[in-house]
Amino acid sequence: MHRKKKLLLIMALSMLMVIAFVSVCYGNSAEPPSILIIVPNAPEDLEISIGSGNTNMKANMRDKIIEKY
Repeated sequence: MHRKKKLLLIMALSMLMVIAFVSVCYGNSAEPPSILIIVPNAPEDLEISIGSGNTNMKANMRDKIIEKY
């Protein structure tokens, strides 16, 4: 009986130590893959598509101060 109480005490103290010393971890991941296409003097109605057939995707165009992405 004395041995069971000692074992329970050790388990309780172990769990208390694990709970008391929990630290916060932060993680980050890399940016998703992307393709940068540079077109000098690109017209306003330029459209670029990636893929073929049913998997055809249109590229996004973003206007920055002096550049378009």
